[in-house]
Amino acid sequence: MDVRRKLGENVRLLRLQANLTQQEVADRIGVDRAHVSALEAGTRNPTILSLWHISLALGVKITDLLQDFPSQSGDSALAKKRASKRRGPRARKEESAG
Repeated sequence: MDVRRKLGENVRLLRLQANLTQQEVADRIGVDRAHVSALEAGTRNPTILSLWHISLALGVKITDLLQDFPSQSGDSALAKKRASKRRGPRARKEESAG
């Protein structure tokens, strides 16, 4: 799952748990409602500062916004991609041919 989408799901869940509308969150962090909507839809790539403002607006820890994200050590696709970059393009060609 795309981390932006998971982040958006978490923001929406935490916002609803806090009984806040998108507009109320937007007012608290100084953006328009469409920005909050895009965050929740997973189409925005927020900065760490934006995440901090969102966590303050929702009254949660910043880590709560990132709950249930897959750990990098457990992400086999990422591990394979990193390993293939270390071996270089020639090693990848030989692996696919073998």
